[in-house]
Amino acid sequence: AEGMGDLADSASTFMTLGNGGALAVCIGIVVVCLAVLSRAGRRTLWVLTATHAVGFIAVSALALTQTSEHAPLGLERNALWEAALLPFPREIVLEEVERIDISKPLPRGLIAETDIPMDDVSDLAGVAEGMNVVLVVLESTSARYIGAYGAEDDPMPRVSALAERSLVFDNWYAPVPTSMKCMFSYLCATYPYPDAAAESVLAPRLPCHSLPEVLSDEGYRGGLVTTARFAFNRKTQFLEDRGFEVLHDADSLPAEGLFRNNWGVQEDAALAEMQRFLDEQPSDRPFFLTYVPIFPHHPYDLPPDEPNRFGDDDFDRYRAALGHTDRVVGALYDRLAETGKLADTLFVVIGDHGEPFGQHVGNTMHGNAIYEENLHVPAMVHNPVLFPASRHVRQPADHTALAPTLVGMMGIEAPERWQGISVLDGTPDMVRFVVDSSFLLVGLRDGRYKYIYDLANERDELYDLQTDPSERHDLSDELPELVERYREHVIYHYHHQIGVFEDYEGYLEGGLAQDGVVHLENVAPVHTDMGWGKLRPDLSAGMVPLSIAGVQYEDGLGTHAPGSVRYELRGRYQWFDGAVGRDARAMRGHAWAEIWVDGVRVWESRLLTRSSRAQEFHIDVSNAQELELKRKIALGRGVP
Repeated sequence: AEGMGDLADSASTFMTLGNGGALAVCIGIVVVCLAVLSRAGRRTLWVLTATHAVGFIAVSALALTQTSEHAPLGLERNALWEAALLPFPREIVLEEVERIDISKPLPRGLIAETDIPMDDVSDLAGVAEGMNVVLVVLESTSARYIGAYGAEDDPMPRVSALAERSLVFDNWYAPVPTSMKCMFSYLCATYPYPDAAAESVLAPRLPCHSLPEVLSDEGYRGGLVTTARFAFNRKTQFLEDRGFEVLHDADSLPAEGLFRNNWGVQEDAALAEMQRFLDEQPSDRPFFLTYVPIFPHHPYDLPPDEPNRFGDDDFDRYRAALGHTDRVVGALYDRLAETGKLADTLFVVIGDHGEPFGQHVGNTMHGNAIYEENLHVPAMVHNPVLFPASRHVRQPADHTALAPTLVGMMGIEAPERWQGISVLDGTPDMVRFVVDSSFLLVGLRDGRYKYIYDLANERDELYDLQTDPSERHDLSDELPELVERYREHVIYHYHHQIGVFEDYEGYLEGGLAQDGVVHLENVAPVHTDMGWGKLRPDLSAGMVPLSIAGVQYEDGLGTHAPGSVRYELRGRYQWFDGAVGRDARAMRGHAWAEIWVDGVRVWESRLLTRSSRAQEFHIDVSNAQELELKRKIALGRGVP
């Protein structure tokens, strides 16, 4: 499975001697019981086995029906069942919500009255014109764990020291607690797709006109260096052709003799490459350098020669890994100072998302909830000339505001369809959250209030973060009218973002795309049903470039057979053109393809073999509401 190599290190931490011994004891008990039962006669054994099987099925069915009655912490999705469902997006259908018009922007402003001050930073517009930008995106870093945000035993003293001469955002949020969706948000200034699938997998070539592209248009030299692996979640396909002239990850960085795990390589490998990037920088061009460290990602490994002054439990090792990243961030900062570039550089630090350690029941690992420990992250813009002292922004903001705020400080016009609002504008607004993991949760922060809604279980949570920053006292029963307004807003936001990604290019054009060409791989399907594996934008099902009868295609979709993919057209398009075929590298066997429009089959291919040429089609879809593509098996074989 894609990404399993990266997950191996995290999974292996649970393969302890104690857990292994407990499993061995359980297996031993089962073996002994079976041996004893076998002496009671084969009929008795079969009766007992059947009874246990029926009981197991009944208990499992009961557990699966309980999700609307209480919060089962995601345990109703057992590991095998969840793994089997991974290729298929889960969609919550809320029939009372009408179709969202994505040509209209998201509603802005606050719902509740709030006494959180709005700090005016409009005077910073244009002050950084022509400056370089270094963007450091800290992996799994909650604001509460570093000294600049109140931590007593600071694992990141170099980062905290930056705050003394920075624009510091006290209430900055990740809109979702997973890295790729956060990257999409801070580079594309747009809220992510509200589903577990990463944008880089779903539609990696979305034309979002990202921050590095905007800066590249202004003459900036772009570079991105990460100690993670681009292969995970197909980041390469997302990042290439987005204004980065230099791209390096754990697999391309020179790292001989350095510590590695399955998630990446120690941060010193990135430091050497970033120093090379700065040394090779032409004097007549500004630069935009992005650094995305992998430490302290779970399992909180630490290079053998890196000191650990905290201890040996998970949280201690996590903080020690933060210190490893902090040392390299400090060294990068020092390099800018040594080369005389610091005064002309915005040194920006944000956390991509947080990392919980059981502050709420069941909340471990970052991608399962949207509490403060999952989403509230550090954010600061440092420059010793622009900010001779610390300057704070107290109003809430999130990753979608990063790009508009930076280009605003640089005097560059932001693309019209960015959803994020620059903090310099002084427009009061909510921040919005989503996660699709153990639960499908949506939420918002509106001034002092934080609201969370469980879409599947229809459960509300409401907290006053000014009096209850740890989110312990649920106010949802005490303020039902406010809860109702918040619920309406988060459901609207959820459906609005689904609509945006179903027709992203149409969204960029203001909600209409009939006059242009929309590539289907850039549109999110509303339903997929694969015989096995995943839908692959711009790749064959075998994870290689699309090729039919020796002809290679840059754009398209790779699927297995049998399978189907369904899209909503909403009457916006006139023609559907393309070609279908089988990859010559596929397994033996035969298949064919069908195209259905509004429930009617309108085209069927001839039999597809590995040697068949691509079969082209030209189909009238004017006024059509739905398009479905089907791959079927011939001779009863599964065929990719």
